[in-house]
Amino acid sequence: MKDFIRRSFQGICLSMLIFAVMGAIYSPSPVYLKLLISWSLIGCVCGGGSLLYQVDTLSPILAGACHLTLSLLTFLGLAAWNQWFPLTWGIILSASLQFSFIFILIALAYYLYYKKQIKAINRKLKQE
Repeated sequence: MKDFIRRSFQGICLSMLIFAVMGAIYSPSPVYLKLLISWSLIGCVCGGGSLLYQVDTLSPILAGACHLTLSLLTFLGLAAWNQWFPLTWGIILSASLQFSFIFILIALAYYLYYKKQIKAINRKLKQE
């Protein structure tokens, strides 16, 4: 089952890449290009921001808070630039809470995954 989920995720990522390239070729509208750039930037910031966890002087909680803040501000800035939703305080708060909730779920999934990996490594070390 784990292999199925991993391969499914790889397939989703690959199909999204193909969709992005084909869309840029066959739908060369400025709106599409703007969306492609925006979501690529969000991906770069969210993915690149994970390097914060490798900074030894930051606690995992502080690194997570910085990563979330950086990602959220990028999302909100690009949402304003693309006019994805009206910029009212209620909607900004709602979008921020939704983004943060999804971010925390993903972070929790990574935490549980790495916790399991660490346990497996420790078991192997104890057997030797």
